[in-house]
Amino acid sequence: MAKIDKFEHKHFRLRPEYRVVGGLLNRIKVATEIKDKFVLQNKLNRSLRLVRWKEAYDHDNPANYGVIQGEQLDAAAGARSEGGGGLEGETDWGAAARVSSLCVCKSWQRLLSNRKFLEENYVAVGGIRKPLFINEILRQICLVDTSKHLNDNAIVRTFRTDLLCHEFGSHIKAVGACRGLVLVEVLFGGEFKFYAWNPTTGYLRKFNKRPPIQSTPFVDEYILKFHGLGYALNIGQYIYIQIYKKKYDGIGIVEGYSLTKDEWLTIDTNMELSYTEVDDTVRNGSFGLYFAERLHWLVLSYTINSYQILAYKFCDGQFEAVGLPRDVDLSRVELCSLVILDECLTFCGIFDDAELPFYVIRIWSMKQYGGQQCWSNTVTLHMCDWASGYMLPVCSTDYGIVYINNNSGMILRWNNIHRVVEHQMIEIIEIYHRMTIYEESLLWV
Repeated sequence: MAKIDKFEHKHFRLRPEYRVVGGLLNRIKVATEIKDKFVLQNKLNRSLRLVRWKEAYDHDNPANYGVIQGEQLDAAAGARSEGGGGLEGETDWGAAARVSSLCVCKSWQRLLSNRKFLEENYVAVGGIRKPLFINEILRQICLVDTSKHLNDNAIVRTFRTDLLCHEFGSHIKAVGACRGLVLVEVLFGGEFKFYAWNPTTGYLRKFNKRPPIQSTPFVDEYILKFHGLGYALNIGQYIYIQIYKKKYDGIGIVEGYSLTKDEWLTIDTNMELSYTEVDDTVRNGSFGLYFAERLHWLVLSYTINSYQILAYKFCDGQFEAVGLPRDVDLSRVELCSLVILDECLTFCGIFDDAELPFYVIRIWSMKQYGGQQCWSNTVTLHMCDWASGYMLPVCSTDYGIVYINNNSGMILRWNNIHRVVEHQMIEIIEIYHRMTIYEESLLWV
């Protein structure tokens, strides 16, 4: 029997990733604490996803011979020639990302520089949405890993902005987020610049804004109303959209900046802009939400004198208006927002009655993208008014919807699986900050 065991250990030994999966399964069986099971289950799910990715792109598997070899070499060569693509490109990476990329084997480096592999991985797995907070006063960035147990202090990661890039000074704000990338605008040396940043991998690339001598529209005549970052799937480009409005006659100009080609595009110079941004009732009203190849803004329409969703379609460069749910009483809304929950475009509203000791959170989801008949009221919560501000949903996980109170710094989630309330106070939220929701992905420009 010992000889058989030796022979199996020598010739049929399991690969390291399978041994990790087996070890996690054994630990889950003997775990007694709910928190331990929660953490182990997350680790197991991530390990299984990595196993599937490696099997699909395994160089030692005869079934893959000749299939991915040419794709990887072409992608890596193209990324190096463009100077802004793969892990070995001439882009400005953060220190942590550079160290981690050098620690993996060469086969994984080739995979991470293969655009086709990353795109297929993003489509198959999707991105886990997480909140990101930028504090200009303290010059800090805070990342919150909502995929883990919220009672765990390790979910919060805070670092100084100048450690990410020396040009990240007092003025830094996110102006767009799409497919794992966050477009950041910074002011350094009296000049505004763009940075495309992937918080997951540390990828960082600089783009110079248009020189003032070529700048149109002029600041004195036009006001920036809406902006956002999206992805044009038909041409494979990240495009930053800016919508300006003329002060006196209401004419709008729509401009786009292609991060992929590093050039400005004038999309429409004579748009009849019958929309305006809403007041503080809407959270991040001028910040575009990318979903279903469209950028969305919650706006006030002069035509119907009510709220609407303004959507810009990247496929044809046209705008469309999407109506809100019919049963929304907008006169009673204290605060509202557009978010993505469970891969659906979602409208969230806070309804507060001064005579009641609680306020109501209502959530409508659009199951099929298209019209008013597609909205359905999925969640109605009664939240105790024990602190200043309101709890608004920001993202969803496998364990439930995550709510954040911008005033008190409370982050909360009702765990649907373990039937417990998870919560934590985050200090950086209590101070003035800007929140952005980004996706966890490996993509780059």
